[in-house]
Amino acid sequence: MFVPFGPVVAAAAAAAAMLAGPAAPAAGQVYRARADLVQLPVLVTDRRGEPVRGLTAADFEILDGGQARPVLTFAEGAPVGDSGVPLYLGILLDRSGSMEQDAREAARAVVDLVESMPEAVDVTLVEFDTSVRTSRFAPADYPQLFARVREPWPPGRETALFEAIARYVDGAAGRDGLHLLLVFTDGGDSGRGLNVDDLLGLLEVSNVLMHAIVYLEHEPLGHLRARHRYIMTTLAERTGGEAFFPSARGDVARIAARIRDLMAARYTLGYELPPEAQPGQFREVRVRLVDPARRQLRVRTRAGYAVPAP
Repeated sequence: MFVPFGPVVAAAAAAAAMLAGPAAPAAGQVYRARADLVQLPVLVTDRRGEPVRGLTAADFEILDGGQARPVLTFAEGAPVGDSGVPLYLGILLDRSGSMEQDAREAARAVVDLVESMPEAVDVTLVEFDTSVRTSRFAPADYPQLFARVREPWPPGRETALFEAIARYVDGAAGRDGLHLLLVFTDGGDSGRGLNVDDLLGLLEVSNVLMHAIVYLEHEPLGHLRARHRYIMTTLAERTGGEAFFPSARGDVARIAARIRDLMAARYTLGYELPPEAQPGQFREVRVRLVDPARRQLRVRTRAGYAVPAP
């Protein structure tokens, strides 16, 4: 069924879900339901880009506006598995003319990745070319979803990529839990409406983790291909995700395994909203490791959040 979403949210609205109290925890995980709790998804990787697991709350320091804030809640691997926190899966599928040669391969990749994540509550499909079309599928309706993504479409003349990502962020803002967004595209955008900086601002304060599967093999070598690679890598990494560039059928299994590994290695840190925080204010956040011997590790999280209205 089609689920109409509203207009693109402002940064403050997108941040509201970050401050919602989390769901019931699994054994061994520390959660406290607090309306004034800021939650940060954190990924720690080594020099090879491999996730680092086994860290504890005492290993992290949170700086909000330059001031240290105590870690009140902590979980490793949440919300995947038995944490009780729902996982919502988003699929953005590029239907524009520039993706015509990769459309069949992208459809196969969508099916493979959805099937690899049976714990998802549902899948929101966002198809885009000149326009953006959004629909939502429960697990029982996945056969219709798979038929939909395999169906040939007349390719659109434009690519509303940034608008499609923003539309998904808008819909995710009102649903608690982790929103995993998988974007299948060649990275091009027609340049109407939002620009890269606008989109980065929305993603930084959203509750969306984005991975991009970017098809560049049929694009000519040169500036445009490099630009698309850079933009999609930047957008994904700003949310704590990654960009992947498949070139063969077997790459999809590797990408799926990598995404699941990254999800299982995520840490979720929560701390109290500072008393000086004002509604609508954007607050910069930094997370670092306490032990100087671990400073060579890379810590990825959001750049900050917007304080919602009471």
